[in-house]
Amino acid sequence: EIPVFALPARSKNSNVGDDSILSILDNYENICTKYSEEHTDDPVNNTISQSLALIQILFGNATFDDPRQKSKALSTWLRFLCAKNVERDITAAKGANSCHAAIFAALSGGDMNKASSLALENGLINLSVIITHATLQASTDISIQMHSWSEYGSLQHMPLHLQRIYTLLSRDLELENSLYERSGPTYEQSLDWKRRLTMLEACTGGNIESSNQSLIASLLNKYDDDVNAGKAPPANAWYNNSRHPRVQQEKKPEECILYRLMKVFKNVEAGNSEDFLSYVVSPYGHTNDPHDTSFSFHLAAILSALQVNCKPISQSEECRLLEGYALYLINDGYWELAIYVILCTFRENNITVQDIEWKKKMAIDILCKHYPNDVDSKERREFLETKVGIPSYWFDRALSYQSESFHQQGNNNSIVDYSTNQAVAKFEATVLPTILFDGDKEKCDALVVYLEEIYDGLGESSSLSLGGLVLDYLKVSQAMLEYSLNDGLEGSDINFDDMLTKAEQIQSALPKLQEIADSDISFSPSTVPRHVTIAELESAVILLVVQLNVLKRGGLILETNKVYERYKLKALKIMSKLEYILSHRNEQVPLPSGHQAGSSIIRGKCGMEIET
Repeated sequence: EIPVFALPARSKNSNVGDDSILSILDNYENICTKYSEEHTDDPVNNTISQSLALIQILFGNATFDDPRQKSKALSTWLRFLCAKNVERDITAAKGANSCHAAIFAALSGGDMNKASSLALENGLINLSVIITHATLQASTDISIQMHSWSEYGSLQHMPLHLQRIYTLLSRDLELENSLYERSGPTYEQSLDWKRRLTMLEACTGGNIESSNQSLIASLLNKYDDDVNAGKAPPANAWYNNSRHPRVQQEKKPEECILYRLMKVFKNVEAGNSEDFLSYVVSPYGHTNDPHDTSFSFHLAAILSALQVNCKPISQSEECRLLEGYALYLINDGYWELAIYVILCTFRENNITVQDIEWKKKMAIDILCKHYPNDVDSKERREFLETKVGIPSYWFDRALSYQSESFHQQGNNNSIVDYSTNQAVAKFEATVLPTILFDGDKEKCDALVVYLEEIYDGLGESSSLSLGGLVLDYLKVSQAMLEYSLNDGLEGSDINFDDMLTKAEQIQSALPKLQEIADSDISFSPSTVPRHVTIAELESAVILLVVQLNVLKRGGLILETNKVYERYKLKALKIMSKLEYILSHRNEQVPLPSGHQAGSSIIRGKCGMEIET
């Protein structure tokens, strides 16, 4: 058995909630808020911090179980959400000597006190009084007055921002709807969906008590209607450049995580659980990097612990999310935390034997590839053994594996006399993939010499083995590199047609090797799975054929003075087919292009970093 971790769950029947999960949620929010204060221009972290504060209001703090308290807390959160952009617009308006624009900016962000102060500062005493006493009755009176001004044609002589101020004070958004329809994307440069939702809350909040809907349900239903009618900007993620319907979009913009969370609450409140947790926590909701699953991991853990009524994350979705975050941690040097992440779950009540086996395999794999037996790793091992609780024998297995990987060639030499075929099979399973993925020139040159010695005794059968095909590939590559280094050898009798024929023969032979499954190789653990090694070699041969054709036509494939840097690409150019195979082979959706899938876990200490 292995340890499996999850945040302490909140009971569905509890009105107060579990103190542990609420305390953890507080810590999350405090950390992100502090970071946001230090890095005010980081939109990703700002969105994350805002999301955690919203979760507190919607699902966390029992103080907000009273609908009135929840509505008040949401209003405060909306004002805080808009505060930075409101301050930006006020500063710009003051610079342009437009007091009306400054007052409207404050009103649009729900900051009535700021709007009243700005009016007073600019000598607009009556307007300041109206803003201060903006009751429901006052709004009705302003609406009647606006109608009268319209009938007598006075509005057309009124500055636009003053019209917007009085219209907003009358709790009417028709002018804003009209401006959005006419202005297009430029409207959103000043008023995004957050400001418009805040304005809608200010206009409808007073009428909520007479409605059968909660504030959030009423707001979202009305706002969705306005968006569908083309009257308001959609609630899309911060990184979308333009969201207006008149702008052509290559694909549908992603919905902001904040709006996703509010929709989840609306549906939960209505007794529905139609939202997929995997969609709610998707990276697209808060970052323009779809491969950054760090916050998605924490968000899934929080919402699962809070027992938020969504359609649960599936087994394959959980595996992909955990592995994605683990890869990020490994790339940042925190392989011990990656092991902990792999051992976490969001489905504590539905965990299966298959889940346990997958977690165990992944955790051991990471440890085998990344655990160095040195002084610096003492604390990491102590963390994994004492706090995480992984067995001590895993570390012995990791060291044994690394010793086998790095010193296997010497062992191979000692058994060649006993069984050449056995030596070749063991070499292909343990040493060859590492050198192939490394791509280092000196290692590849030594590999050619070693393989030639081995395959001298195998004759024609060498062309039917992985090592034999790698040998043929490296020989052609060596000849091509030597030719390119010397800008074409004078008097060279190099025959590109023969080299192309050899490359094509390698291509033809590789599919036959794919028929030999990983399970048919008895040497475990292998440095890289056999099917991945073959796919890497196949991609490299495809590139080789392209380069040979370029040279045959008189072109160049290497830049002057950068030969070795080009040769040592850390891998033989990972291509799309390899990226697909590196993803979960039993899943329907491959890892996105551009992300190095399981490469860090696969290569680890036994390989090299990949240049992307």
